[in-house]
Amino acid sequence: MKKKWEIVILALTAAIAVGGGAIYLFTIGPLGKPVLAAVNGEKIVVARFQEELGKIDPAARELVKEDPGKLLDVIVNRTLLLQQAKKEGVAAARRRKRDAACRGARRGDRNDHGLSRQENSGPTAGCARGG
Repeated sequence: MKKKWEIVILALTAAIAVGGGAIYLFTIGPLGKPVLAAVNGEKIVVARFQEELGKIDPAARELVKEDPGKLLDVIVNRTLLLQQAKKEGVAAARRRKRDAACRGARRGDRNDHGLSRQENSGPTAGCARGG
C-alpha cells in the first residue's frame, strides 16, 4: 500500500514538473515570444517586427517581403539610437540639475523649483570647477 502511494506521488510530481515546464516554454520562455534580435539586452520580438511592418505603406511592404532583414536592421538601428539618446539625455539632465543646484546654493538665490535663476540663461561652471 505504501509503495502504491509513493508511485502516485512520484507520478503527480512528474506531471506537475512537465506541465510547469510546458507552461514556461509556451508563455514566457523561448517558445512564447520568438526573439529576432537583442540590442543591449532589449529583445526585438516577432510581434514588434509585425507591428513595424504594419506601419509602412503597402509598396514598401513588398520590398520588405523580398528582404525582411532590412526592416530588422532599421528596427535595430532605431533601438540603438533611442538607447543612446536616453543614456545621454539622462546624464545631461542630471548634470544640468546638479550644476544649477550648485550655482543656486553658492549664490543663495533659488527659484520656486529650487534651481538657480541662471539655469536658463546659458552655460556656467559647475560645482566641481568652482565657478
